[in-house]
Amino acid sequence: MRRENSWRDAVVIVALACVAAAVSNAVAGPERKLRWIGSYSASAPSPAATPAPGPAGPAAAVIPAAPEGAGKVFAPHPSTAWVEISGDDVVALHKGGNVLFLDA
Repeated sequence: MRRENSWRDAVVIVALACVAAAVSNAVAGPERKLRWIGSYSASAPSPAATPAPGPAGPAAAVIPAAPEGAGKVFAPHPSTAWVEISGDDVVALHKGGNVLFLDA
């Protein structure tokens, strides 16, 4: 059996998706709501209003002093965004609790 009104079905599905998105946005919390077209004036700061970051100084000069018993100190790496460390170092950093820990 072949359906003749597949375009009508597609339009109905898109319309239902738009209604579901509007309802989901309406019941979302204020930090998760999406702004609708035309409501950008006072709710979002413009990129020009935010100050531009200043020139970055040498990263090696900003090494904090390690407290007693802190273990291994990981200095910033100005040439790389990340560096691989051993599993024991990861466990020690996680137990310390003073490092942002993201598990992918």
